[in-house]
Amino acid sequence: MSILRAGLKLAGLLAMFTLAAVADGCEDERPLDVAPAVVGPVLELADTATPTPMPSPTATAMPALAPSPMPTETPTFRPTTVPTAIPSPTPTSIPPPSAVPTPTPVPEPTATATPTGINPDVPVVDLALPINPADLTWQNGGFISPFGLVRKSQDRVAVGHGGIDLPLSFGAAIYAVVDATVLSVTPSGDNRAGDVVMLLLQPGVRAGEAWIFLYEHISLEPGIADGDTVVRGQLMARNAMPTGVSNNHFELAYAFNDYSFYRQKTCWVEQLETGARATFVEQFEGTIRVAPIFLQGWGTATGEGMYPYRALLDPDLYPDGPQLCYGAGTDVREPV
Repeated sequence: MSILRAGLKLAGLLAMFTLAAVADGCEDERPLDVAPAVVGPVLELADTATPTPMPSPTATAMPALAPSPMPTETPTFRPTTVPTAIPSPTPTSIPPPSAVPTPTPVPEPTATATPTGINPDVPVVDLALPINPADLTWQNGGFISPFGLVRKSQDRVAVGHGGIDLPLSFGAAIYAVVDATVLSVTPSGDNRAGDVVMLLLQPGVRAGEAWIFLYEHISLEPGIADGDTVVRGQLMARNAMPTGVSNNHFELAYAFNDYSFYRQKTCWVEQLETGARATFVEQFEGTIRVAPIFLQGWGTATGEGMYPYRALLDPDLYPDGPQLCYGAGTDVREPV
């Protein structure tokens, strides 16, 4: 645009110079009353000769500016996620109901024959005495605890004491009650001296069952160990407790569940061989139960704030006097 304007200005100047020259050449011929008229940049003379036209300035063509190419955005390739077609579940054909099979009859179990003389409900009989009654002593507070009596909360209510505790002299002889096998030997569980020895008297009708005789707080004689056999009346052990302590426990029961539990606990005095029973019972009834030290023990012994034995001395309740065996679960405890 600035070049065009400059050209127009130059053309106007040239026109003015030309008119001035013409005017000088024609000054005498021009009427005095005619004045030149100037219109815009071009001066026109009324009634004068036509001026030589000035060529129009040729506009210099401006080079066309080529537009800078806009940068082309390279499209980022984004993978199109093609949804996985979920297959339509194939309907499971339900087979037609088949005929109900006829159950195979289960044969009745054949009862296992009980070996002769072995019955879990019939205790072993004809036992030998496990002790020598002459070894009983009441020194240091020796005490007899009978079978069947509920003495404390640890005794099962339906059973009571499962054996008989007898006070023996230290080292007193302990005998096998029948021909038997030493089934187990374990340390006493009450932190007292000796072992708990279980004799297998007769095997039961199933494995892990048997009539057993239990001895507590004894020491087996040298040469006798777990698994050995002993014969009826054999000296097999010694009392390991101090003299007069009444924890020499003797028990007859039927063991089951791999010999871990006992049932059918039985007063073994009643299962003694006739002569042995007579000897033991006669000594107990004739001398032991009437001794002042025995009566004092049952009359004053307490446990858990109770008198567990005192009522057994009441002749109105028990006219036959103290016994070695009572009915299972006998409970005569009285508050102190």
